[in-house]
Amino acid sequence: MRDAIAYRAETIACELLGDPNKRLSRYGKIRWGDTGKIQVTTEGKYAGKWYDFSTGQKGDLLSLVQRERVCSFFEAKEYLKTILGMSNVRQQYQIQPMTNDSQQYTQQPESVKIANVQNLYELSSKIHGYEIDTSPSAEVEIVNKYLENRGITFDKSTASSDLKASILFDTQTRKNYPALTAFARNSKGEITGVQAVYLNLAGDKANISINRRSFGKISGSFITIAKRNANNPNITIIAEGAETAFSLQQSGIKGNIISSAGISNLTNYSPFLGEKIIIAADNDSKNSITNNTVIKAAKTLEMKGAITCIVKPPENGDFNNLLQSCG
Repeated sequence: MRDAIAYRAETIACELLGDPNKRLSRYGKIRWGDTGKIQVTTEGKYAGKWYDFSTGQKGDLLSLVQRERVCSFFEAKEYLKTILGMSNVRQQYQIQPMTNDSQQYTQQPESVKIANVQNLYELSSKIHGYEIDTSPSAEVEIVNKYLENRGITFDKSTASSDLKASILFDTQTRKNYPALTAFARNSKGEITGVQAVYLNLAGDKANISINRRSFGKISGSFITIAKRNANNPNITIIAEGAETAFSLQQSGIKGNIISSAGISNLTNYSPFLGEKIIIAADNDSKNSITNNTVIKAAKTLEMKGAITCIVKPPENGDFNNLLQSCG
């Protein structure tokens, strides 16, 4: 199991900590948090080791799971088994969505965690399409400001109803935060997970250790940004993050645009035979830690019968950076 953990260190760390800080990461050493305080080594003889620069703590991924999920050694081991796909796994230990995230460490069945995501969906507010005589809530205004700052506006006739505004509680700061919540659905159309971006009142990303988090079950589910185009029914565009997918729609691209809510989820898409898939990847430089993952994902999708193509913006960054710079 130790070798398997080291080999899949990147996947495990992303499942546990969310999206990494790509600006501060480099090949084989991935950083998390605004200041990159947590580093996980993914290559070489120290693969699977982590270090917290803010506290001086360090260890293997088993100990990091115990620390982040506040659980026992046995529970951490079972959690890792679910990610590694090992047998004799009796329970999924994934972060669950709640307006109060203090219960994210509670050991509950996956079905309960999915139900919590679905409940959050019902409690959250639409970020578009509210009635003229009804003022949008404060969190809706903040989320729209966050998107507008990135050059994204919505046409309510085409915007997805799975994009919402929520209020989420952060246990570290003991505060509520407005959040952009993008809900993911499985192949049956059922909501199973959500990707949340925590914001401050000014409409910027909140200054907390991890301001982008996924709750529920993301694996195998995707966020729909724009539905399939009748003129090009065989084409699907998959973006790594929701903002990139928003930007592609904003640029006028028509078609089935979805977000994988994380690079590790790309391979879980189930294409139909002959489906043309365009992977809208970030351009994080030639030696980016994500490049090989994207290439492997494309090959996996081709093995499933798809025709794939990888596109990137010409400069470092993602398509949202390109949208902001070009308008």
